[in-house]
Amino acid sequence: MTRNIIIAAALAASLCPIALAQVNLANYQRVGRYNLPSGLEQAREASGVTWNRDTNTLFIVGDGGRGIAQVGLTGNLIDSMALATGTSPQGTAFYDPEGIAYLGNGQFAFVEERSSIVSRFTYAAGTTLSRSGAQSVVIATTSPSPGNAGYEGMSYDPTTGGFIFIKEIASRGIFSTVVDFNAGTTSNFYKPASPTNLFNPSFAGLTDFADVYAVANSNFFSGSTANNLLIISQEDGRIVEVDRAGNIISQLLITGDPF
Repeated sequence: MTRNIIIAAALAASLCPIALAQVNLANYQRVGRYNLPSGLEQAREASGVTWNRDTNTLFIVGDGGRGIAQVGLTGNLIDSMALATGTSPQGTAFYDPEGIAYLGNGQFAFVEERSSIVSRFTYAAGTTLSRSGAQSVVIATTSPSPGNAGYEGMSYDPTTGGFIFIKEIASRGIFSTVVDFNAGTTSNFYKPASPTNLFNPSFAGLTDFADVYAVANSNFFSGSTANNLLIISQEDGRIVEVDRAGNIISQLLITGDPF
């Protein structure tokens, strides 16, 4: 994935001080496209991004990166937290982090695509995150084959107190699960080995699932809208809003630059 961030009006809406009854992506447009800082080693091959509603900043992980980077809404680097060195192909203790989610109170979680591990940790700028400094849970019984076959993105899910995970292309899927980090168990992954999809992935009408966001994270949407999900497709350049049965509520085409 190219190292830039796109901020759609969905984020602007989430900053609205009044409760909104609907998202309606058809009324939104892309409002900015910003390059990440050149040479940002912490987020090399930026793949996952999450919005911290408490600081109004973004946190990024990259599948080839060596840390977690905090950036402003125009991509400016604020600070970072390194990943401990290790024996993985990228030289870190954590390998191929693809999705990241903000949980509140300074806590985050990210998922490693190939090892199928989700880890919860507290962000501390300027420090190093080790395996012992995070609570990690295996969410699949077998590691996926090389390529985009594992868990590509994730969102914290305030509705259930768990997470929404997505698979990108190979065996595309969308799953809801509660993770007990203290017990090391999950409600829909490790046992049984084949998790149950929240809905048939084909209902979203997307070629791939690149990332997912539970609308309830914004705290500014009311009624049934707060239970909906936003899914972004890298292949299609689209964001769709779906309910938990997979019905498309609204969608946004992210138009390209003239060049």
